[in-house]
Amino acid sequence: MNYTNLIQWIITWLSCFFSQFFCIAADWINTVIEEVMLGVLGAIALIPLPDALANFTWPDAGPLGAALLACDIPQALSIIVGAFTVRFLKGLIPMIRS
Repeated sequence: MNYTNLIQWIITWLSCFFSQFFCIAADWINTVIEEVMLGVLGAIALIPLPDALANFTWPDAGPLGAALLACDIPQALSIIVGAFTVRFLKGLIPMIRS
């Protein structure tokens, strides 16, 4: 009797089972966490806000703000900040050359 094929089949089956099991378990845990967070956010939304926060409006930037928006300054600043962030994160990765 050749038990090699049987043992190989059992090992393959177990590896497939556990990989699928952990994927399903991780998905289920993410779903539970999401539902809990939605419940918490829904409960927070029931808290009444003070009048100062309920009627808050952003101050008007005036003509300078309109000029900056017309020149696409916010988009340019976001591109620059993104470039600096990438450069900073790349600096955190140690480069090892062999």
